[in-house]
Parts: sequence; structure tokens; C-alpha cells
Amino acid sequence: MMFEVEDLSVASPATVSRCGMIYMEPVALGLKPLFNSWANTLPEPFKPQKVVFERLFDAYAQDAVTFARKNVRETVATVDGNLCLSLFRLIDSVIAGFLNELKTASETESEEGAAASRPSPEGTVKSIFFFSLIWSIGASCDLDGRHKFSTFLRERMLENLHDKDIPAERSIYDYCYLHSLGQHGWTPWMDTMPEFKLDPKLEFSSILVPTVDTIRYTNVLGRLVRKNHHVLCVGNTGTGKTLAVMDLLLNSMGKHCDTLPVSFSASTSANQTQDILDARMDKRRKGVFGPPAGMKYIIMVDDFNMPMREKYFAQPPIELLRQWMDHSG
Repeated sequence: MMFEVEDLSVASPATVSRCGMIYMEPVALGLKPLFNSWANTLPEPFKPQKVVFERLFDAYAQDAVTFARKNVRETVATVDGNLCLSLFRLIDSVIAGFLNELKTASETESEEGAAASRPSPEGTVKSIFFFSLIWSIGASCDLDGRHKFSTFLRERMLENLHDKDIPAERSIYDYCYLHSLGQHGWTPWMDTMPEFKLDPKLEFSSILVPTVDTIRYTNVLGRLVRKNHHVLCVGNTGTGKTLAVMDLLLNSMGKHCDTLPVSFSASTSANQTQDILDARMDKRRKGVFGPPAGMKYIIMVDDFNMPMREKYFAQPPIELLRQWMDHSG
């Protein structure tokens, strides 16, 4: 059996004596093997763009990670490999949304002149990469760090003659790319939303006024969730994380998705977590449970870090969710 552990701080001498250690520094592995593995999974329309993605990755990814490590402060600590995987997952999510819209458009529109007006995969590669780079490697830092990262990326883009690929009027964080086929260029975040009109019949507690922050976070979150990626939303207390996420999940995910909210506390146990999830599932057959036929459950866990640590510093409810995620949950 093989286990990947962070340390052996609570292992007994007997356990340590039975361990065969294979220790590899993450620095020795580097980021390129992750790219090589991911590039083989590109969808067919984007496979010819593998070389372009590789050039962009070599020119920006490692330098961006190094800059983030040395010059910005993160809200929650990350590791280099995970930042890189976040980049790939967001690229996958943007590409999936783009291809789905192209398929829908080709089925509903007449072909005369329609295909010529749509963006092509080769015409979107660079912008998809930069958008994903900004909201993965460049998104884990605080506000001051974003100013630094914006300056850094623009300088590197100028060196590589890519300075025309993102509008220069504002920060790199102020633009959305490929919001839809109708808005397939770089668009200010506020321009991607229709004019807000307040419904006077709504209760005060249910009113959510969109801001540039809620718009861009729900946009990125929506792209990832639709591609079945797990997302960890972090931030200071009282900044509206729960409200923004629940608004997206309840109103923007379609009829085939249902949201199952779970709230953790210091006393939450693994058994309680399993009972909450099992109570909403239908029994398919012996030992197999799932959402109703034709539906997909999206589990939203609030106060994720609240469960109390046990004697050996584990948090059993989180361990249960991690095991569930490892099995494609």
C-alpha cells in the first residue's frame, strides 16, 4: 500500500520502522510534467493548439508562481502544483463553456455568415490562457498582491509581445474574457450584467445587489462548477461569500442541478456529515445512493474549517469529504 502523508509527527516508532520512504522535493519535479499530462486531455477542437499552450505555459507559468511566492501574501497558503492544476482546470472550464455555446449556436442559427462571426479555437487560445492565469495563480493573493501581480504580468506580456492581448486601461482583474459568444472579447465585469432593477416585493434580507466582486467571483465559480470541479471560496468574515455562492447555485445552475447546503460547526462529526448527505440521497440499489434520476446534487459546505481537530490533528468531517471527492463525488 502507498500513502502520501505530510509528516510522521504522530506516528509511533513501530510505524516509522515499517515505512519505506520515497521523498521527492516538489522543486525537483517542476511544473512541466503537470502540463504534459494535462495537454493530452485537451478536447479535439483544441488539440492543434497544444503547441501554443505549451509556449505560453513555458513563458509565464513558472515565473508567475515564483513571483507569487516571493512578492504577494496569500489569504490561504497554497502549493505550486495546486496553483498549476487550478490554471488547467479553469482553462478546461472556459473551453468547455465555449464549445457548448458553439454547439448550441450551430444547431439554432443558420450557417450563412454565422460561422464567420463566431470566435475560433485558434483565435481564443492566448486570451483563454491569460484569463485563466489571472484567476488561478494570480487569484490567491490579497488586494495589495493583485496590484503587484497585475504590474508583473503586464511587464512580462510586454517583453513577450503579448501586451495587446489584454486591454491596458484598467487592472488585469477588471476584465472578463469569453463571457458569451456575443461578448467573446475582453469585457469589463460590470458590462457583463444587465442593469440591476430592485424588486420592491423582495424582503430586505433576500436582496443581493451585484458588485464587481460578486460578479467576477460567481462567474469564475460558475464556470468551474459546471465542469464538475471542486472550489474552495476563502475570504474575510462577513464579506458575503455564502450569500453570493448560494445565489449562484440556486438561480443560475439550471433545472438539472439541486443544491444541498451543509453547515459545519466545531461539534460536527463525520457520522453527522454522512447522515446529512445520506438523508437527501435516493437508494439506487444495494449500497449505492445518489440524487434523483436525471438530477445532480451540488454540495455547498459553509464554515468548512470549523470542525474541531481530534487527538491526531485530523478533522474527520473534512477527511470524509476528501475521501468522497477522491471517488469522483
